[in-house]
Amino acid sequence: MDGTLTIKRTHGLGNVLLLLPVLELLRDRGESVRLLTRLEWVGAVAALVPGVKVQLLEGPLPAGAVDLDVMTLSIKPVEHRTLELARLLGIDGDIPARRYTVPEAWGRPFDSLAGCVILAPEAGHPARQWAWKYVRELAASLTGSPLVLTGTAPSREVVCDRDLRGELDLAGMLGLLSRASAVVTLDSGTLHMATSLGVPSVAVFGGVNPRFRVRESQRAVVLQADMACAPCDKNETCDGRVPCLQRLRPEHVLDALRALDGCRGLEIRRI
Repeated sequence: MDGTLTIKRTHGLGNVLLLLPVLELLRDRGESVRLLTRLEWVGAVAALVPGVKVQLLEGPLPAGAVDLDVMTLSIKPVEHRTLELARLLGIDGDIPARRYTVPEAWGRPFDSLAGCVILAPEAGHPARQWAWKYVRELAASLTGSPLVLTGTAPSREVVCDRDLRGELDLAGMLGLLSRASAVVTLDSGTLHMATSLGVPSVAVFGGVNPRFRVRESQRAVVLQADMACAPCDKNETCDGRVPCLQRLRPEHVLDALRALDGCRGLEIRRI
């Protein structure tokens, strides 16, 4: 080994973004740090955290490397994910949220969309996915904002002013976010991208405690059902029915969007 701490994290873009403050702390302490991750994230992540080596994971994991993917497979959340990852790396104490700035060249292609509202209606897990009928109803109310749709390749029709699903790499998505006035998302990587850039966000949450995903200093209004079983923090008792998500309706999101101007930190609304 060359004295470099090598860390593997390929599971979930949001998890990679929540790891970055930990890597920066190690860098600022003078440690040599290498992150092994997916090819599609390497360039953009490296630009966000200069001084941290960000490389494609190829072949077997080097001896002595820390595999955070394996270490977090069965962990139930009890604290913010950034702090959780830090503990797994043997780092104690608080780690403040970081604010990132994207290169101007990333945002320039989206100058015509300045002030847009971004709607990211997809979640990486069924227990975090909002009903598509609610997505469509919300989008109909926001069209003209202008409303920009982001996510993977479009599989469901949703009315909007610009549909960029499947068209943006990570640098492009960050560039678009840098021009947005607000973001509506689920408990997903888009939320972590937006909050790390300081973009005011409304997030529809299922069973995870929002304080385990959003820092108190980040501008976000989070909606969560006011139910005895929520948050369950991945200890679901509903057999996948997620009634907590069914309770949250488009009008609740619209109310939260109107509240963003006065939002200076995390606000959790129990509905």
